[in-house]
Amino acid sequence: MRLIRLILAVFMLLVVAGIAHAATLHGKIYDIELNELNNVVVEVDSEPKQRYVSKDGAYSFELNPGDYVVTASYMPDELHEYMTAENVLIKEEGDFVYDLFLFPDFDVEVEELLQEEDVFDVGETVVDENGKISGVTIAIIAIAVIVFLLVIYFIVGRRKKQEEKAELKEIDKAKKQIKQQPKKVVSEEVADTDLQKVIDVIKKEGGRTTQKELRKQIPLSEAKISLMISELEHKKIIQKVKKGRGNVLILKKK
Repeated sequence: MRLIRLILAVFMLLVVAGIAHAATLHGKIYDIELNELNNVVVEVDSEPKQRYVSKDGAYSFELNPGDYVVTASYMPDELHEYMTAENVLIKEEGDFVYDLFLFPDFDVEVEELLQEEDVFDVGETVVDENGKISGVTIAIIAIAVIVFLLVIYFIVGRRKKQEEKAELKEIDKAKKQIKQQPKKVVSEEVADTDLQKVIDVIKKEGGRTTQKELRKQIPLSEAKISLMISELEHKKIIQKVKKGRGNVLILKKK
């Protein structure tokens, strides 16, 4: 009987200790007009990954201290999609509020705009007595174009930053995994089929290509591509050079 009580006491202590080191991350989900959104899929890249469908415009996760990427996506219909990806660093246990703001998917919005016949149709054109477009009309058109370009610039810039943060995090994880693996002598023909595919693509491109072009030719996830590139870098088979917003991959000569 005493043994059973002792086991139960140890179990309860372990449960309480696990809860004490966990943090609660929660918040509301809004669109760009600050309207609460329902039926939003929210994910966090914890171990294991957590996925939550918000029915009431709110979400909540129990997480240990660490660096996470919280993603959310919402599709009101088949043609429109709103999404976001946010990096969240939890340093200690506690209760943290982090609201999510979803933006239109730029790729979908641009395709819809290109399908429209009159993208910049500002309605009836105002002309003067000589048949020329008035200055007021020109000013309205110019302002509309500037606002349109600024919106695109803002959306693209935000999405690029989010993608770069997510990619950097995947690369850091890949490097940590590679450092934990024992070093091996690499022969000219790499045993791993996927790694050899990466090398073959770079060779085909003359010994130099971009990471973006590599993803087009190899139908694998971005995380898997980043992991393979980091492994080839670690084995000193390729060199990665940062150029603008992308990466250039160079095959080293042996």
